[in-house]
Amino acid sequence: MPHNMPDAIRSRADFEHLTNGFDGAIMYWDHHLGQLLAELAELGIADDTAIIVSADHGESFGENGSYAEHGLANEPTHRLPLVIYWPGVTDDLPEGARRCDSLLYNIDLAPTLCDLLGLPVPDGWQGESFAAAIRGETIGSREYLVFGHGAHTYQRAVRTRDHLYMRTYHPGAFRAEWEQLFDVTADPHLTRDLLHEKPDLAARMRSHLSEWWHRHAGSPGALPDPMLTTLQTGPTYYNDPARYAQHLRDTGRAHLADDLVKRLAATTPTTPVSWHAPDEAWPQERYVRLARRFGGSG
Repeated sequence: MPHNMPDAIRSRADFEHLTNGFDGAIMYWDHHLGQLLAELAELGIADDTAIIVSADHGESFGENGSYAEHGLANEPTHRLPLVIYWPGVTDDLPEGARRCDSLLYNIDLAPTLCDLLGLPVPDGWQGESFAAAIRGETIGSREYLVFGHGAHTYQRAVRTRDHLYMRTYHPGAFRAEWEQLFDVTADPHLTRDLLHEKPDLAARMRSHLSEWWHRHAGSPGALPDPMLTTLQTGPTYYNDPARYAQHLRDTGRAHLADDLVKRLAATTPTTPVSWHAPDEAWPQERYVRLARRFGGSG
């Protein structure tokens, strides 16, 4: 935890302190982008330089209980900015043609660049060019996208035009539900779980996830799904559960450390906790060893 950030969000002041830091980072970035654009203009090449602004991930600010972190397969983590200026292509586009709300993957950018540069798209690339949208044309949209996360938690999510379905395979040190379903259009901050209210929609979203997996990992000759391999150890590269539990104890939150141990030790759906792991992922004895490492009774 950076020394200048709140250790926990306990009040509105804590939240404002957090968002002020984030806004400051945006201002810092904006300043240096301005310097870069000024340098291009001074060199006389601004009108000949394509500029692409994007990001590797977003951040949650309270959605699903996560603050200032990209630890979940949710909307704020995976909804990325993408701003493209392409000389001779985007200069004179009318206002209505300057935005595209199609469902795109970040892997679509590479074939788009090939298209704009007149280069062939290599065989085997899964991304699809949206160069037509850059030229101001109307393009189609996928029915759904699938997000994945495997650093702080193991989750996958299905995003349609209006809905987000989240599935947890391993929670890491985070309190994550097994499944959740949200209407992103009506509830952009993901405050109301519709999983039990809309069983038919939930079933359809599960079907999309299964369809996606079989298309990319379940067909003959497909590479192994890396999540199935790394589930054997859990998402602990960035978020070691032992260190996390100790941090909770050191900051006066031993009850949360105990809750973490209890949740990670749960291996059956009858355990009264919010999440349980598939038995195949970690055997019971591994959880017992982990609990003892935390200082729990196991």
